[in-house]
Amino acid sequence: MSHPLFSIIIPTYQSEPAIYTCVKSVLDQTYEDFEIILQDGQSSDRTVEIIRSFKDDRIKIVSEKDKGVYDAMNRAIERTSGDWIYFLGSDDSLFERATLASLRDIVGKTEADLVYGNVMMSGDSHWINDGTIYRGETDLASLFEQNISHQSIVYRRRIFTDGHRFNLAYPVCADHDFNLFCFASYKVEYTPLIVAMFATGGLSTHIVDECFEREKWGNIITYYKGKLKHPSLLRHKGSIKRTGKILVKKGRYWLGLNALKTYVYFKFIKIRSLVSKQSIWGEPLKEV
Repeated sequence: MSHPLFSIIIPTYQSEPAIYTCVKSVLDQTYEDFEIILQDGQSSDRTVEIIRSFKDDRIKIVSEKDKGVYDAMNRAIERTSGDWIYFLGSDDSLFERATLASLRDIVGKTEADLVYGNVMMSGDSHWINDGTIYRGETDLASLFEQNISHQSIVYRRRIFTDGHRFNLAYPVCADHDFNLFCFASYKVEYTPLIVAMFATGGLSTHIVDECFEREKWGNIITYYKGKLKHPSLLRHKGSIKRTGKILVKKGRYWLGLNALKTYVYFKFIKIRSLVSKQSIWGEPLKEV
C-alpha cells in the first residue's frame, strides 16, 4: 500500500468555530497526495461532527483524552504514514490552494530534514499586526530568542522515526525546544514560501512557560555542544557563561567547561573585531 507524501496533523479541542475553514484549506489543495490526522482531545462541541461531515477517506479522526496540545501531537505522529509531517493549528489554514504543490516541489529537491518558510499573521496582537509576514530566514541567535512558527515547518519523517518527540515538560514551548534540537541535529533549509495563515492569540502569546525558560540555555548547550561558536551568537555570550557555571556546579563538567570555553572564544573574537574594525554580526544560518 502506497503512503502519502504529506501527513498533516491537526490537534483539536473545542475547535468548532474554526475547524471547518482549517480542514477545507487542506482538502482544497491542488496537490492531493496527503493524509490528515485529526487528533481530538474529546471535544464536547461539534468539532468531530464537522470534520466527519467532509466524508473524505484521507481524514483519520481520533478523539481521546490527552494531556494537552503537544501530547496530542505526539500521539498523532504514531498514526502517520507520510514522508513529511506537518502540524497545522485548528484555527489556522494553509495560505493558498497551491501551497502543498509548492512544498512538494521544494522537498522533492532538498537534502534537508527540516524545511521552514513563513506564515502570514491573521489578527492583531500586542507583538505583531494582522497581515505581517513572519519571519524570514532565521539565524541561530534569533532562534534562541524566539521560535519559528511550527505552521511554517515540514519535518522529514526520519526525525520522528529516530525517536524524537515534543517534551511534555514544556506545556507552552515544547515546539520551540523541539526546533532548537532539530536545528542542532539535522540539516535545515529555508524557503521564502508563505505556508500558512497563522491566527494570533495562541498559548505562547499569553502564557510564560517557566520550566522551558528555566531550562532553555542548559538544553541549548546540551544540543549544540561544540557548535556554539557561530558568529551570530556573540550577543548571547553572557547566557552561555552563566549556564556554563551552573552546569559545572551540577557536575556536568564537560558541557559546562565547553560553554565557558565558548565564552572565552567570543571574548577573544570581540576584541579582535574591535581592533580590526570588522563586523562579525548576523551571519544567516545555513548549516550549523
